[in-house]
Amino acid sequence: MATGSVKLITKLSGTAKFLQHLGNLYDSFGIHSKDLVLDSIAISAARSGVSNADGYTQSTVKSVKAIFGIEDKSTNGPKEPF
Repeated sequence: MATGSVKLITKLSGTAKFLQHLGNLYDSFGIHSKDLVLDSIAISAARSGVSNADGYTQSTVKSVKAIFGIEDKSTNGPKEPF
């Protein structure tokens, strides 16, 4: 693998879906390119964007835990041996 390259270990559709949710989260907090001027976003839309990103993340973590049989393990915090 060459320096400065990225090796994908997932299908592109999963990566695209993750990036879409990440983009929605950025939009919710008004994170944007330096030279870009954005319209204001309503607080209800921002909360909805954060909620959707959280739901996607929770669903993905639950699915991965089920696949690897680690439903009872923590995925955040100190590392535990499997």
